[in-house]
Order: sequence, then structure tokens, then C-alpha cells
Amino acid sequence: MGLSLIALTIAIHAISVMFMVFVLHSFRGSAGKSEPRLAACIAIVIGTITTTGLLLAALHMIEAAFWAAAYLWLGALGSLEAAEKVRRERNKAQSQRCSVISVLPSH
Repeated sequence: MGLSLIALTIAIHAISVMFMVFVLHSFRGSAGKSEPRLAACIAIVIGTITTTGLLLAALHMIEAAFWAAAYLWLGALGSLEAAEKVRRERNKAQSQRCSVISVLPSH
């Protein structure tokens, strides 16, 4: 089950990234032959990077949902509430470690 889920995650990621590259490449080709001004180039680059980042974040959420569904299906998580409780306890422990480190005197 684990290896097939890893393969599915990689396949989804690869296909999605290739699709984004294809869309960006076709957008570049349809932009016209004239050279855009510097401000337009900066806006295009910022927009492209922002859009790509948001799409990748959404893609990772979809992949995480597949993993969560697999864990629930296999019984590795009793329930979503139990998983949330573990996450909160880990966050609390992490924040306590950070607050202890921040008050230690430096030499």
C-alpha cells in the first residue's frame, strides 16, 4: 500500500507540474512578439511565481488528503479528532521547548 501511494503521489505531482509548465509555455507564446516593458516583465514574473506557488500548495494539500485517507483506511489513525489531539499536543510541546530555549542565558 505504501509504495503504491508514494507512486500515486509522485505521478500526481509530476503530471500537475508538467501541466503548469505547458500552460505557462503556451501563455508565453500567446503574449505576442513585441518586447514588454520592464514593469510588465516584473508583474508577469511576480504573477507567475505567485500562481505557481499557490497551485503547488493546493497540490500538496490534495496529496496530504490522499495520505490522510490511506491512514484512516488502514486504521493507523483512530479518527480525525484523535489526529488533531496529537497535533495539538505536539505543537504545545514544541512551543514549550522554544520558550525554554529563548530564556536560556547566552555566554
